[in-house]
Amino acid sequence: MPRSTADQHDFSVAREAHMNTIDRSAMGLARNVRRLGHLDLAGGGQVTVYGSHAFVGHIPNPEHLGTSIIDIADPRQPRVVGTITLEDDESHSHKVRVVGDIMIVNHERNMSKIGRRAEQLPAARRTLTEELGREPTRSEIAAKMGVTEDDLTALEKFEQRRYASGGFKIY
Repeated sequence: MPRSTADQHDFSVAREAHMNTIDRSAMGLARNVRRLGHLDLAGGGQVTVYGSHAFVGHIPNPEHLGTSIIDIADPRQPRVVGTITLEDDESHSHKVRVVGDIMIVNHERNMSKIGRRAEQLPAARRTLTEELGREPTRSEIAAKMGVTEDDLTALEKFEQRRYASGGFKIY
């Protein structure tokens, strides 16, 4: 169904007023779509539908949900019929695929702020070694990373932690 002239006017006014920033409240986000049912799940990631079930992988969430299996035979009343929870606080499983009676989910490390910074250490060391023509000092590495030497110690400790829970799980 085409938008009304009033809707079009609201959209153009919103766009002009915000210098080409689209104000989506002034227009519909979906056409020919209506909600049949609702189910509140924490941290939903990838969704795979197979038969009368939806499989939802979860991003990090306080409930430690890994994968939820939802009966959608009646889409007006979806219901969780199975849940795979994660045993550790460092992981999440936000991807899921189903083929026949086999479900494959990923299992990967949650990337915290310190983890993302720790991943930058090898590149910072390499760059400094190339620039200086020698191994950099701790203070030079810290300066390159924009952190204190105490913060650098924490990053190095995180960098050394092993994570052996990653990969795929098959159910």
